[in-house]
Amino acid sequence: MAFYRSISNGARGLGFAVGTEPLPALFASMGCEITATDVASTDPAASKWIDGGQHSEQLLQLNAVGICPPDAFSNRVHFQPLNMNEIPADLSSFDFTWSACALEHLGSIRRGQDFLLNQMACLKPGGFAVHTTEFNLSSNWRTVDWNDTVLFRRRDIERVAALLHDEGHSITLNFDTGAGRADRHVDVPPFTEVHLRLLIAKLEVTSIGLIIQKGLQPSPHRMPRPPSLLEQLDYATRVTKAGIHRLMERARPAIKKAIALTHNRRLS
Repeated sequence: MAFYRSISNGARGLGFAVGTEPLPALFASMGCEITATDVASTDPAASKWIDGGQHSEQLLQLNAVGICPPDAFSNRVHFQPLNMNEIPADLSSFDFTWSACALEHLGSIRRGQDFLLNQMACLKPGGFAVHTTEFNLSSNWRTVDWNDTVLFRRRDIERVAALLHDEGHSITLNFDTGAGRADRHVDVPPFTEVHLRLLIAKLEVTSIGLIIQKGLQPSPHRMPRPPSLLEQLDYATRVTKAGIHRLMERARPAIKKAIALTHNRRLS
């Protein structure tokens, strides 16, 4: 963002799911006006982040290491609870937006893609969005979806990039994974300081960064895109599995009772 001169004195930035990261304080120390957001503590989705010490609802937590002078920080940064799946319309005309490994926690790959599209409305024409997320290196098909943490495949990234282009925005993708020793190392517990790749669900995963520039002309009103066939099948499979599980749980007492009766009859 600094390369594109988005970070400058008086620039307005919007951070999503900031947790306790130091970026709001860093940007404020550079003269930016920052709106820092995170899921409300009353939201059930916040519990795991609160338990893990990665959630904030107080400004002081965002400047814990003193990156920004306290007076400047309090004047330039304010906090707002926000669900990334439901971005309010009044958040607009920002020079830049960002999130650090957050959009993979929205419930599904589809929701992460929709977030990338929806948050563009928060930017002024020519503004920049910078987001990182989990990237599946092992497969362009097998992945983790409809989960607390999902893994984006190359085709998922290419799909959302095409949709962004259709709306008049600019994004250049770089899938180069590097060839150095650290690039090839897959870190497993106990983790080391070389942590560029790790294993999730037996899949090699790294982080990918996306830089998107909003089109200079207002993009046409975007109608909600219908789910793809694969998305419909994934959803139907999850609903079916959940339904079977609920039925089995309800039937479990009756099954146990029937087994016990059968066993008693055999003994008698």
